[in-house]
Amino acid sequence: MTIDLTSYSSAYDEDVADALRTMQPQLRVAARALAARMFDPGNGGRDAGVLGHLSQGDTRRLLDTLTDHLGFVLSPDLTPQSHLKAARAVGQVHQMVGLSAVRLLESCHRFGERLVSLLDTWVQEGAVRCKLANAVRQRMTLEAAGQLAGLEQLDSGAPSVVVELDSAMREASNLPDLLNRVMTVLGNMHGVAACWFARPDLSGTLQIEAFGGPSGGEYVAAMQSGVIPLIQIRADGPAGDGPVGRAWRAKRIESNSDYSHDDATKPWQSVGNRLGFRGMVSAPLIDEAGEPFAIVALYSHWPTYFDGLARRVILQHLQQVLGNEVRVLERSNVIPIAQRREYRSLVHDGAVRMV
Repeated sequence: MTIDLTSYSSAYDEDVADALRTMQPQLRVAARALAARMFDPGNGGRDAGVLGHLSQGDTRRLLDTLTDHLGFVLSPDLTPQSHLKAARAVGQVHQMVGLSAVRLLESCHRFGERLVSLLDTWVQEGAVRCKLANAVRQRMTLEAAGQLAGLEQLDSGAPSVVVELDSAMREASNLPDLLNRVMTVLGNMHGVAACWFARPDLSGTLQIEAFGGPSGGEYVAAMQSGVIPLIQIRADGPAGDGPVGRAWRAKRIESNSDYSHDDATKPWQSVGNRLGFRGMVSAPLIDEAGEPFAIVALYSHWPTYFDGLARRVILQHLQQVLGNEVRVLERSNVIPIAQRREYRSLVHDGAVRMV
């Protein structure tokens, strides 16, 4: 989406800036009140279900972010260029949370009109009040356009992720190389906190062979060191009755939008909650006989992040194509990451000689 900024320039001129400087305390209070309304499930309408998944911590974090942003939108030193960039970023956050474009537009309109009505109380001089009212409406119009652009940019990114995944698979020379490339692509997705790939050993314990994302290494290390349990594919214990084990046995992609409170994730919450995990999804890879043989898990800081259509498209493509590629390259037993590292260290130190 291309946005022409020239038509908005009068909303950022010196006269507007001078007037806004005198109103910053009142604007901050108004911004907080209007931000609170946006994330109130009682006013959620079609987004009430999404808002209901947010914890108090999630809501507080979003309130602080939106309050700061709305204050920024009404800053006397703002430029159209910096405003558009910030609005795009906020639109992406709202998209990851799962809020609809309709709610986004309604909120921008409501905030703008509420501010215009407050100007009657705050500004005595008619000409200044009229100029500020026009500036507020222009800024909120640009705000809505920027947030929509950010929302669409995140949704439209699905094809590029699919292309990156296909390229990673095409360029891989062996199974470890394939898995590391794919986890890098998934871990770099905007909104993904961690991801990993695993296959079960003979005991039915999932052995993680690759990971990605900002928190992937820490989460996997906690499992491998016993701080939290490794996952079982059978349901005969707490480590097998979580979302990953259930997805394995159901043989389908399954998401969990309440990671931090769901009893099924309790064995892993001590680390996952500390890392801020709020939503996750598990995608089993299926063989020719229709049985799972491996699984990919992804985690996000937003509860319903993986319910979005764009992410579902990526996961379905991943499930189909990665499953085929792994079976083509699969030539060995399952080797956990820690064991692979030990082998590489022995080779590097000369304790093992390649022949």
